Amino acid sequence: MRTKAFVFIPLLLLCLFFSNAQAETIGTHAIVTNVSMKQLIQKQRLKFTWNKVSTARRYRVKIMHGSTRIARKLVIHRSARFKESKFVDGESYILYVRAKPTAKYAAAGWATYAFTFNDLDHDNDLIPDETDGDDDNDGIPDAQDDQPTDVSGTVYTVRIENNTLIDGTITVQPADSVTWVNKDEGGHSIEATNGSWASPPLQSNESYTHAFDSTGVWSYYDPTYPGIDAMTGTITVQAE
Repeated sequence: MRTKAFVFIPLLLLCLFFSNAQAETIGTHAIVTNVSMKQLIQKQRLKFTWNKVSTARRYRVKIMHGSTRIARKLVIHRSARFKESKFVDGESYILYVRAKPTAKYAAAGWATYAFTFNDLDHDNDLIPDETDGDDDNDGIPDAQDDQPTDVSGTVYTVRIENNTLIDGTITVQPADSVTWVNKDEGGHSIEATNGSWASPPLQSNESYTHAFDSTGVWSYYDPTYPGIDAMTGTITVQAE
């Protein structure tokens, strides 16, 4: 038993030596620099980019609104995208990003990027406000509209592509709106199954917006292509 103890003690000291030596050789990631933001109107996303950290394999990203964290991600590349629906027009936010710690490199401090979300497409019809003649899609031309970008609630977008409603079944809250955008070359239209609301004919790149003021469930379809399941959807309106 005494011989085993004499062997064990030197091995323990050797392990401690190598452990300390390894700890002393751990480096620290460089701080992320040159953070920038761009609104991708066609994708309805905010894209953030930054300079690459040569020692990094991944990056941790989070966005704060005051003391509330509204989003976070772990990404491989030096960019991250977040849905526009997470942000409120005119509100201020802070993005935090840093290289993820590894066995060889510890994390540096968070890089921060403060920004105010200024929506460039208020009615989410995928047309930039600067070229859109009706920014809130209320049927009143901006030149005659006292509040050309006054969109109450959140605006959700359903794209019509390849005779399919993309994200056609969604849940919203009272005062929210849904905008249907026709991205096909051919015409489409949207109509509630119970006939309570309907769009005019939508040619390519035209859109229609409907506001939902009360709770309930509304199924709808494209009467241009009746009987096609891909051209049907459901809007569920429920209070918070």
